[in-house]
Amino acid sequence: PTPTPTPVPSNQPIAKRLFGELLPSVANLNTADFPSSVALALNVNDEPAIESSGRSMIMVPGAFLIDKTLKPNAEQILISEKILRPMLSTPGRRLWILDEVFWRSESGVGTETQIASACTEAHAIITLVGKVFPQAKLGITFSPYAYLSVLPEELLNNKYKMLTDCTAALMARLNWMAIDPYSFDMSKVGLYSLDNLNNMTRNAASFARLANPTIERWLVVQGFAQSSWYPTDGEVASNPTLAVNNDFANFMRGQFDIANKTYEGVIVFGWQFRANDIPSYENGSNFPNWLKKIYFNFANQFN
Repeated sequence: PTPTPTPVPSNQPIAKRLFGELLPSVANLNTADFPSSVALALNVNDEPAIESSGRSMIMVPGAFLIDKTLKPNAEQILISEKILRPMLSTPGRRLWILDEVFWRSESGVGTETQIASACTEAHAIITLVGKVFPQAKLGITFSPYAYLSVLPEELLNNKYKMLTDCTAALMARLNWMAIDPYSFDMSKVGLYSLDNLNNMTRNAASFARLANPTIERWLVVQGFAQSSWYPTDGEVASNPTLAVNNDFANFMRGQFDIANKTYEGVIVFGWQFRANDIPSYENGSNFPNWLKKIYFNFANQFN
């Protein structure tokens, strides 16, 4: 059964749309390629300096989870973090409390029992963090792969309904949500095709607003790619149609178009750092200039 929701602070309309990136360190403030109004720091020691730069901070309230479940001493960890990092208690602070709920990577979303357990645990996480940080804005990241992975089974079992019902119940309790539709190949067919990812990005925004009319909708956009996915500046200079017809560039144009119409915030993932789980991909900071310009133009328009 779904736990009874615990009230969380009501949202105020977002003052302005926010655009930024996940920063490896405070030094990356000076190497950012685009103007940003929001940031998420990988190193908690950098948070005060990033905040002082004038950017809004999205913060992770400590290592209180293990495998997307609460540690036995989770409340004590959160209370300690609250004392050590007073910025966490700033009224209206956006806290990122759970990443890619439901998604289990190689095993997809798992069994119906595992989905139910993940749902119950996510509700418990919202309740606990809301208790320790009652003035915070709580947010969760949802992976499109979780929902796309069960579509072929939709008529055979209850997984899709379980996922969407729980997602709606979670979003009803959250102040903000995010979706991270990364592509790991340029295939135009299959469950995780570029078209399906774009549709998920579009549908997630509508779904979230139906679940919670005041929720902030955030898009985590892909700031990394295989170098084989795009031509060089020199190749584009010789043949401009390569940029027009490039699948990755058009995927990002589509993502940015959807964000511009339906999202209140955008975070670029992987632009200045190499995540452990995507070691073979190029950072966006190494993209050719013609491809970078797609991101720059959107940043200037969205900020």
